[in-house]
This record gives sequence, structure tokens and C-alpha cells, in this order.
Amino acid sequence: MRKLLRSEKGQSATEYAIMVAVIVGIVVLASTVFRPQIKAAFEQLGMKISQAIGTVSQ
Repeated sequence: MRKLLRSEKGQSATEYAIMVAVIVGIVVLASTVFRPQIKAAFEQLGMKISQAIGTVSQ
């Protein structure tokens, strides 16, 4: 029992796979929930870039 408590082995591949799966799940969930806000932000950014290009080229 004492040896079990003092084990200092690193993380196994299974633990890394679980962490990656959780991170991917969070990213997918966040992108689903915040999709409208992300889309609006990119549209605004695109409009600002086209306006800036328009003012530079004139």
C-alpha cells in the first residue's frame, strides 16, 4: 500500500486521450453555442477591412 501511494509514474496515454477528448468536446460545445456571435464578429471584421481598403485605394 505504501508503494502505491508513493508512485511517481507519469501520465499514461489513456489519460492524455481523455484530456484531449474533453478539450475537443469543450471546443465543439463552445463553437456551437457561440456560433452567431462568432459569425457576426467575422462579418464586422470583413466590413471594416473592406472599408479600410476602400479608403486607402481612393
